[in-house]
Amino acid sequence: MKKFIISVVLAFLALAVFAGCGANMLSGGGPLYSRTGADEIKISDTGSAGSSGGGSENAGPRARLMSIIKQDDPVKGFLLFGGKDSGVLEHNSAYDISAIGNAGQTYNFIFEDLGSVSPDLSKYHYDEAATLAGIQAGNSDPVSGTLDADKVIDLYYGYGFGITVNYLDKYTGEKIKDSFIVDEIENGEAYDYSDKLLESIFAGGHTYLLSLGSCDNEAGLVGNISENVTVNIYYGYYETLTLNYLSKYDGAVIKEAYTDLKIEHNSEYDRRDKLVQQIDKDGHAFKLSLGRCENEEKLSGVMDGDVIVNAYYGYYDKVTVRFLDKYKYAESEILEIKDSYSLDVEHLAPYDCRSQLDDNKAVEFGGVEYKYSVEGEDGEYVFGAVYGGNLTADAIDGDVLIDITYGYTHKIVVNYRDKYTGEIIHTEVITTGENLSDYDRTETKIDEIETENTSYYYSAADGDAVVGLLDCDKNINFHYAYDNVITVSYRELETEKMLSEDSTQTAEHNSSYDCTGKTLLEIDGYDRLEKTTGDEPKGDVLDGDKHLTVWYTARKTSVEEQPATGVKALSVPEIVLGIISLAAIAVTSGILIVRKVKKERAAA
Repeated sequence: MKKFIISVVLAFLALAVFAGCGANMLSGGGPLYSRTGADEIKISDTGSAGSSGGGSENAGPRARLMSIIKQDDPVKGFLLFGGKDSGVLEHNSAYDISAIGNAGQTYNFIFEDLGSVSPDLSKYHYDEAATLAGIQAGNSDPVSGTLDADKVIDLYYGYGFGITVNYLDKYTGEKIKDSFIVDEIENGEAYDYSDKLLESIFAGGHTYLLSLGSCDNEAGLVGNISENVTVNIYYGYYETLTLNYLSKYDGAVIKEAYTDLKIEHNSEYDRRDKLVQQIDKDGHAFKLSLGRCENEEKLSGVMDGDVIVNAYYGYYDKVTVRFLDKYKYAESEILEIKDSYSLDVEHLAPYDCRSQLDDNKAVEFGGVEYKYSVEGEDGEYVFGAVYGGNLTADAIDGDVLIDITYGYTHKIVVNYRDKYTGEIIHTEVITTGENLSDYDRTETKIDEIETENTSYYYSAADGDAVVGLLDCDKNINFHYAYDNVITVSYRELETEKMLSEDSTQTAEHNSSYDCTGKTLLEIDGYDRLEKTTGDEPKGDVLDGDKHLTVWYTARKTSVEEQPATGVKALSVPEIVLGIISLAAIAVTSGILIVRKVKKERAAA
């Protein structure tokens, strides 16, 4: 009985507090909430937040959920507000319910002795702007502070609508993709979900296409919300028919399959015209009459799942003989030097192609004479070979490819040339060798060559290598040089008498030369004139034999230089006559020397 009285008193106090708050009323005059039973609080969904004197003026119904913090006495206090039960709070204690309005929370009214109840707020979304506006207008106590009196805090919630987009199979009506759902679009708010109208969806192994279906209420994807919207989009899909053309012997593909990817499910079709009777492939005439067709009845009908039809073909065997370059063949490259020979043979029948080898021992191709074998000094040399298959057989069991390879030779020419003019100075040497064989023509080099006018000696080689791989005709050039002679003569100016043996030296033709040192020879009793005659003593190009002369004059001897021993003493008259004679000779010699020098200078 006592507990019941306390509950009644508490309920009465709560109602008294609620009734005393003018902010608890909507603009329509109705209460914001009412208690319809001992365990239920009903939230009003009419009116607007503006009725509290401050909230958002956006269009749409709005509900206000009021939180009450009730303080009773310092010993026994209790807290009433939406969102959580803070337990007992003392008078003048601090409180903070700023987090109560966070989106996504569940709000409970908690009354002592009445338990917890959760109002249905599924149609509402928290409107923080309206709540703050309500506080700023002074129509609600602060969300935090000191509990020095009963507190009333208003939280506002807007009412909204939802949009649902369903993606459906047009044939069964079943979903092929999760629906797109949006809740809590505020009444009257503009929206645009036209991008949710997907053109294709892959599901269940099919590519569903909107182009094969339809969309009801497509206009509902864009607009201003005023009610819940549902949009159903229906999709269809294509199925595939594949006709394979196969060899009856090994199942190999002999023709690219016919494939129709766009036959709509449940539609009628007919593709019997795609079943061809003969297919030419790799030189064979594949015939359906020699094979069979699986699932031929499925080439027409009503489409109900992918269709695969296999058509198998038989054929005649073929013998092919190819005539090939042996060197390319060794590198796995096919170079045919003559049109191939082919022979159609019924399967398991005998064949004989040996005559093809006998008739083709020499083949002209690309300016080259190919041979299967050649006659050499040591007998027959075989270039070619037979590969791949037998030239004859008792029974053919599949296509036979026979390759006959042929080889050829190259010419090697060795030339002997003047180094300076390129002129041929000796008979060329010509040999041959098989293509891609190694060759060495070192032994054909000649160290010295004598011609009618010149003695040549080996200088260098160019053109093709002397040693190497014979991959084409080769042209090797051996070049030969020769020397020129430079002669220096030593002569007495007056008499042109040879005073010393000629000095000679050699140097390569067209090289630079310098024999200046040879012109500085000193000879006893003679004075060397500085100027030489003939060719220059040095030059950049020795373009032929050179000859130059160094000139000398006799050196005079004085009386004092006469030897004392064995010399007859001269008398004064003899001395006078001698002086006169010497003077005459000197004058005569001087005239001759001057004339000789002038002559040499003129010649120079």
